[in-house]
Order: sequence, then structure tokens, then C-alpha cells
Amino acid sequence: MTPTLDLITTQAPWIQTLMGLTAMALLAYALRLVIHVLLLRGFGHWLQSMPGHWMQVLLSRPVLARLEKLTPSLVIQLTVGLVPHLPATAEVVIRNVAAAVTVLHLVRVLMAMLDALQGAHENGVATLAQPTRSIKSHVQLAKLGLVLLGGIVVVATLIDRSPLILLSGLGAMSA
Repeated sequence: MTPTLDLITTQAPWIQTLMGLTAMALLAYALRLVIHVLLLRGFGHWLQSMPGHWMQVLLSRPVLARLEKLTPSLVIQLTVGLVPHLPATAEVVIRNVAAAVTVLHLVRVLMAMLDALQGAHENGVATLAQPTRSIKSHVQLAKLGLVLLGGIVVVATLIDRSPLILLSGLGAMSA
């Protein structure tokens, strides 16, 4: 074994757990910075050179900025099981909270896509003719549905239950 690994494994279990959690958090945010550079700087420039307008609209800078925020919670979900001496209940809680944050950020990505779609429609980027009808009410309705559905999935994830069970409970309470 290497001297560094011996130093880590000879520590008290709580120190190993603390070191594992710290390493997990540092990895999550380091990967977020890498994804930030890849999405906003690399992919963003490539996207601007594409001939079609719809991809530029749906994957605009605000959408990519929201998309990069998914990275830390995904990394935490995948690596929390690798933390040594972490109690099972703490692992489940951390994983559920990270999954709820992932759902929250995914809803925010979809809402940013809807905003970009509405902005493109209002500016007439996607069509040659000036739009005759506004899609603002449809976008707002879709956002409301996303927020409601996202909220139900977040709560269901936090309490570690199926969203269908939560919906059936809400239906029974309203009856």
C-alpha cells in the first residue's frame, strides 16, 4: 500500500467519513466547473455556428447555464455510496436530497427552454413571417404544470415514496 492510503485507513472511522464527504463535495463542484467550461464555452460556440435556429433557441445560454447545475447533485447521487463508514440512513437521506435537487434543476432547465421558446416566438426568430398569436399563455400554463409536477416528484423523492402514491393521497384528501 501507498503511504497516503495507509494514513487514511489508519484514521478513526468518523475522520474517514468526513474525508470521504469532503472529497465527494470537492469532486462534485470540480466537475461542475469542468461542465461549465464544456457547455458554455465549448458547446455554446459550436451551437452558435449551427445553421438551424431551433437548436440555438432550445439550447441557449440560459438553458446551458441551468443544465450545468445538474452536475453536483448527479455526482453526489453516484458517489455517496463510496463514502466509508457512512450510516445507511445518512446515505439514503443524502441520496434522496440530491435526487430532489436534480429534479428541481431539471424542472428549471425545462422552464428555461420554455422561456427561450417564447422569446424566439416573440422576436420572430423561428419563423419568416411575424407571428400573429401569442404563445405566452400556453407557455405559462406549461410552466405551471411543470412546477406542480416537479413539486410532487420532489416531495415524493424526499419522502422516498412513489409520486403515484402521493397523487392518490392528494386525490383522496380532496374528495
